[in-house]
Amino acid sequence: MVRWPLRRVWRYEPTRIIAFILVRDIYSPLESLVRHFLSQGVPLKNIHLIDTGTTQPACLATLHELKERGCQLIEVPVSERCFGPYVPWLSRAVSAHRYASGYPFVVTDPDLMLPDAMPSDWLKRLFEALQCAPGATKAGLPLWLEDVDVSDGQAIKTHERALAIRPLYKRLSRLLLPRLPGLCYCPTDTTLALYRPGEIFSTFGVRIHPDYAIKHLPWYQWFRDTEEFHYYSTHKDQRFGQWSGTVGKG
Repeated sequence: MVRWPLRRVWRYEPTRIIAFILVRDIYSPLESLVRHFLSQGVPLKNIHLIDTGTTQPACLATLHELKERGCQLIEVPVSERCFGPYVPWLSRAVSAHRYASGYPFVVTDPDLMLPDAMPSDWLKRLFEALQCAPGATKAGLPLWLEDVDVSDGQAIKTHERALAIRPLYKRLSRLLLPRLPGLCYCPTDTTLALYRPGEIFSTFGVRIHPDYAIKHLPWYQWFRDTEEFHYYSTHKDQRFGQWSGTVGKG
């Protein structure tokens, strides 16, 4: 906490932001995610597709197509795939890109949908939140819960709604974010968040206003029923992916 006031402040320049999309066999949302990053001003060359062991033919084809269009494709060595969602921090093949930028960067899972009705300034809002929240290592988008319809949906909702009201996070939000409505401290994983450079991975972050909520596709039965998700769930590393149809995002 002593270092919190000393954290660096950056000017918002979306062309400097690198987006790491962690991919393993989930491919149908990739086109949309790339399009959303482009709409925020992130150039194609800064969109890094991190392949952590894809074997699904349609996913491999999608990755190749996006590479041909200008995205960066990084295939994580077999020896480093055990790092799962922490690859951007632990993999030499990936972390070199993160260190080189020296600027806030995005890490996201691929199994997300950004609603058309979501405000279009979401990346700028994440950037502002990251700099306004003392101690936060990341600023993340909230997750939409109202229409979650899978069999474990109630457990998902209970878990997610409890995160920001844990006593410590609630006190920190009241103490350090009193004039920032909708912003709250909350433990988050790699769903879609903007991170401070040069720091180790931590779940300690903030989430921005609920108007910016995105959908986590495995929380919807129609997605769990697809061949794509069936392939993913039967080939995934079972050590990762809570609330993904085999066992929350956080």
